Amino acid sequence: MLAASLGTICPALPILRRSELLLSLAASENVHVRFVAASALSWPFDLLGANTAISHLSDDASNEVREAARRAARVRQIVVG
Repeated sequence: MLAASLGTICPALPILRRSELLLSLAASENVHVRFVAASALSWPFDLLGANTAISHLSDDASNEVREAARRAARVRQIVVG
C-alpha cells in the first residue's frame, strides 16, 4: 500500500521535506492522493503541520478521506501526542 510506503519513507526525510511532501499531497485535487496522504498520517513520525493537514482532510468531500483523517487524528493523539 502506498500509504504504508510513505509512512516508512517519511521519517528518513528531513522534517521540512516530509512536511512539504505530505501537505502537498493533502492539498491534491486527486481524491486518491488525498486518501494516501490521510492514511500515511496514521504512521508515527514527526510532521510540521500534521494537525493542519488532518483538519483539512477531515473536511474532505470524500467519506473515505474523512475517515482516514479521523483515524490519523486518533493514532497521532495516542502515539505522537
